[in-house]
Amino acid sequence: RPRVAAPTLSRVMIAVSEAGQFFFKDNEGRAYLQQARLFLETSMVRYAVEHATNAQIAKMVSAVEECDASLDDLAEFRHADVRFHRALAAVPGNPIFVALHETFVERLMKGQPIQDDSAAHNATSNAGHKAIMTAMLAKDADLAVQALTLHLTRNYESNFHLTLKSQMAEIS
Repeated sequence: RPRVAAPTLSRVMIAVSEAGQFFFKDNEGRAYLQQARLFLETSMVRYAVEHATNAQIAKMVSAVEECDASLDDLAEFRHADVRFHRALAAVPGNPIFVALHETFVERLMKGQPIQDDSAAHNATSNAGHKAIMTAMLAKDADLAVQALTLHLTRNYESNFHLTLKSQMAEIS
């Protein structure tokens, strides 16, 4: 028997994410999601430079350390990577930003191709996290935005190239 549940932000975002799978499943849709994620995260990192507490910064640093410790373990690295970006999304204290971030990550990471040399890719990715944190600690918002933009676009481009390589192999 069906039950009616009160809508919550979390339930609404889950429903939006589920509906989004029909609109954002191809490369163009994933590119739109990546663009939206970049727009949101660059705004959040600029905010975080000025407003992040020591505890919030410590969460991000811990996630970077977890990434370093799991370069060879793809599942653990991805978990730590998500923790880093989620901690950044949590800085403003707005649950909508966290819910949007989780929706982006779910859509963008699900089915993401595995790099040929995932440990090297993970090391490069975590170097991006370190550059972001270095800029944040220096209170340089422009540099933090630049580092985050490079980090996200580099990761997206490498995944796109891997997808193209896979599609070319299927054609051959």
